[in-house]
Order: sequence, then C-alpha cells, then structure tokens
Amino acid sequence: MITEQEIRSLILLMSDNDPVVTEAVSQKILSLDDDEIRLMKTTIISDFGEFEQDYLNDALMEAEETRAEEEVLNYLSGVDPSLSKGAYLVTRLADQSADNIFFERTLRMLSDEISSEISDKMTEVEKVEIFNHILFKRMGFRYSVTGIKPEKENTLLNMVLELRQANYISIAIIYFMIAREVGLPVYPLWAQKGFFPVYLGPDNKMLFYLNMAYNFEILPREAIRDFIDEMESTYGEDALVVEKDLLLLSIYTQVLSDLYSREGEHKKVLRLDRVLEAMGGRKSFGEY
Repeated sequence: MITEQEIRSLILLMSDNDPVVTEAVSQKILSLDDDEIRLMKTTIISDFGEFEQDYLNDALMEAEETRAEEEVLNYLSGVDPSLSKGAYLVTRLADQSADNIFFERTLRMLSDEISSEISDKMTEVEKVEIFNHILFKRMGFRYSVTGIKPEKENTLLNMVLELRQANYISIAIIYFMIAREVGLPVYPLWAQKGFFPVYLGPDNKMLFYLNMAYNFEILPREAIRDFIDEMESTYGEDALVVEKDLLLLSIYTQVLSDLYSREGEHKKVLRLDRVLEAMGGRKSFGEY
C-alpha cells in the first residue's frame, strides 16, 4: 500500500515536463489500485488550488483511461472470460466513475432473486417466463423512449443498473449478464445486420427465440419463419450464426463509441475504437 507521503510526491512529479519522469509517473499510476487512486484524488482536492486541480485531475484521468484500456485488452486475451466482467471493463473505459463493487453487488442481488424462484422442475419455457416477469415487472427494467439516439444514462451499464431503463442494446446486455449468472443458456443469434436472443437446448439446438422489442417474450420458430427463410435465401444457410458473448461486448463498445463521438470526446472514442478493433471491428446493425 502506497503511503500518503508517496502519494503527495507522485502528485508533485505529475507536473514535471521531463519525458522520462512523465513516463515513470504514468507507469506508477497504472500500478495503483482503486483505493490508492481515490486517495490521490482526495489529496489533490485538499492540498492544491483550483488551477492545479484541473491540470492534475486531467492527467490522472488520462492515466486511469490508459489503465482501463489495458485491462479490457488483457481481458480479451483470456480464455472464455465472463460477460459481466467484460461489460464492466468496457463501461469503466467509457466512464471512470463506474464502481466495480456496485456493479457486482447489484448484478448478484438481481441474479439471486431470480435464481431463488427458478427450479430444475420447471420447463425451459417456464424458466424464461419467470425470468422475464421478475426482470421487467417486479424489478422494473424498461426501455427508454427519450431521444433519437441513446444518452449516457440509458446506455452506460452502471447507470442502467441504477435507473433500470435503457436502449434495447443495453437492456439486452443486462438480460444476457443475468441469464449467465442464473444459468439460462441464452445466446445472441447474429442475423447479418442485427441479433436476437435464442434459447439453446441439448447439443446447442435452438429451442425458441426471444423478442427484444417486447420484453424478451418467447417466439417459436413459426413466428419468424418468413424472416429466417428470407435471410437464408439471401445470404445462404450460414446467414444465422449463434455467437459468443464477444458479439454483445463489441456492439456495446460500438454504441458507446458513437455516443462519445457525437459529444466530441475524441480521445475516449480513440480508446473505444482500439478496443473495438481488438474485438473484430464494427458491425452493421439497426437503430437502437
């Protein structure tokens, strides 16, 4: 644990223009944990004037975002990493105020409540119906209707978990995260210019589809047979592909990149786009 005196010395060195010192300070900041970063922020507020605070906070923010980007890239190099961890890391890259304790605790609370009412004696359809009822009726998650494009409040998952409203992309990420925790095999089916959730049975057979537009209500194959036939006749039999969670993270990252681009936060967009490229690049999909 770094001492308060070391924190003060590190802050003073942040103003040094020597490139060697600047790099050493940046590397030291990258090695700090969340508590030590909070101590730095508190020390900056208590020990420095307003002008110095602006400069130091900007420098600290830059270092935090660099660390957040490295954490996402390290996550992507792992083997079958968890969706919730990836979703948090991407959220943290976009919004440094995202708190891991709140994120994990809230997700666990939601998952535990749903898990307590789902049993192995239920059919797969019954499990999803209970899941949907609790998530949308009891817990109150809903689609936001404000704005043509998503605002931060209904896109960033840390805010969505708190406010419980979002655009359909972020609602979908929440849905998939909780489904993973509960143990429901719901996965994204990529359909060239969009995706929709499918429930997989034994041997990864698609049992039924879920309608994101209507609180993930169950759709049998017959309900979307014309759509499936059209996709397969236009793009071939491989047009519909059950994807891994990385697809969800890449679309979420792309939505965030577009959001911050509209707000003119170009440095943040560059970081999000580098992460997006590591995920396989941009996807073409519909309105959100």
